Amino acid sequence: MEVTKPSPPTRPRRKHYLDNLRNFGTAHVILHHTAASYGYGGGPNGPHSACFDKASPLVTACLAVDLAWGLGQFFWISGYFSAESLTKSSDAKFIKNKLMRLGAPALLYSIFLHPLQAVFELPKWDWASVKKAYVDAFLKFKGAVGSAWHSATILSLDLLVVLLKRFVYVMGLRQMLSAKSPRLGQLYVQLCRWGWTAVAAGSFLIRTKFPPGRKMPLIDVEPSFVLQYAYAYAMGHLAYHAKKPRLMSLVEGGLPDYTPKNTSPKLSLLKASAFAAATLPVLFVPGMVEKYLSRKKTAPADSDKKQPSSPEGSGMNNEKADQTPDITSETNLLAGWTTTAALSAIWAEVLFNTISPAHINYMERNHSTPTKMKLWSPRYAYGAFLLHSPVSWVIGETVDSVLCPDGKKPDWMESKVWQNYGPLIMSGVVGTADVVASYATSMFLIDYVPGVGRFL
Repeated sequence: MEVTKPSPPTRPRRKHYLDNLRNFGTAHVILHHTAASYGYGGGPNGPHSACFDKASPLVTACLAVDLAWGLGQFFWISGYFSAESLTKSSDAKFIKNKLMRLGAPALLYSIFLHPLQAVFELPKWDWASVKKAYVDAFLKFKGAVGSAWHSATILSLDLLVVLLKRFVYVMGLRQMLSAKSPRLGQLYVQLCRWGWTAVAAGSFLIRTKFPPGRKMPLIDVEPSFVLQYAYAYAMGHLAYHAKKPRLMSLVEGGLPDYTPKNTSPKLSLLKASAFAAATLPVLFVPGMVEKYLSRKKTAPADSDKKQPSSPEGSGMNNEKADQTPDITSETNLLAGWTTTAALSAIWAEVLFNTISPAHINYMERNHSTPTKMKLWSPRYAYGAFLLHSPVSWVIGETVDSVLCPDGKKPDWMESKVWQNYGPLIMSGVVGTADVVASYATSMFLIDYVPGVGRFL
């Protein structure tokens, strides 16, 4: 009697669209930060290009939309891959791996690499000045800084998940949360459908105390968005265990399980983007109305007061009145008990649960094969993300020194055409250079510097 040998277990098919999505997310973040320096100065304390004097309304609008959903999607990807890693290894091995690949790079970056920026900003270098600048910056270490905040935040969430996993085992809830249980898929669908409401309400309450731009100690994440990041990370974990290919859109009634041969129901990324553009006025129209009504109420009282007669005084008042509202400022109406703050919190979560599912679906349908260019290998994505801040800073400073020597703009940069469309051009050109250079730096360190690949 012939005995047939059992066939070896087949490895699960790798979801290359998620690898490509991680690549896109990394490039998206790099481009976002580059556009910030050209579009609105990177916020009150961020980098500012000498090529432009004021904020670009168009670039600022694009950045506001990006901020609403882009990083949340990044955390969904991180949660998905963390769930896969935790399933295939023991808790101890998982923690050791995360401490090495997230904790160590974040610590080394924040302690040793970030202080180098203080050295680069010196007007001229000599040993005494370089030593003082570096040591002073080194001694200011209080936790993760720069792009290391993402690694520190993901590490915190990973450690929390291990504790929750132990709790589930102790409480005997393992069977209920098994991938074979229909309850897990139902839970995922219901959280996609309604979870955003709790996140929006919680984010609004947090922003009454901590406005956008404020950072948490140690991990350096913004409290105003931390609930979205935690929600997205948790949904990534659930998506892996429930075998769901992506987030479920708010307009869908359900979401089938992932199968390698059939993609999930098609969503329109174009319609999702158009919805974001059409609803963007909720960020500034209520605030403009409130300011107008406030000025109208105080106008009679102010008219009785003596106005300054100097031209300088009247010029400053007119300049402030004519300024475009800055939606990135900590002193604006995006924080506190205001209509704009409430609407912005709701708007951000609606966009995250509208654009992210459509974008993941687009990648699933159109980019489900491995990348062919070595430079864009997902292997280098994490290193590119972590190192993009200093790389982009060097490129930005170099470009500014060439275009605007000594911080002075040439005459042609004063034109309205350049001031209006220049930020878009510079964001695209310099941003592309930043992406390529960040990936190239990551590839060089991982492939040619011994030991770096263990951490990045």
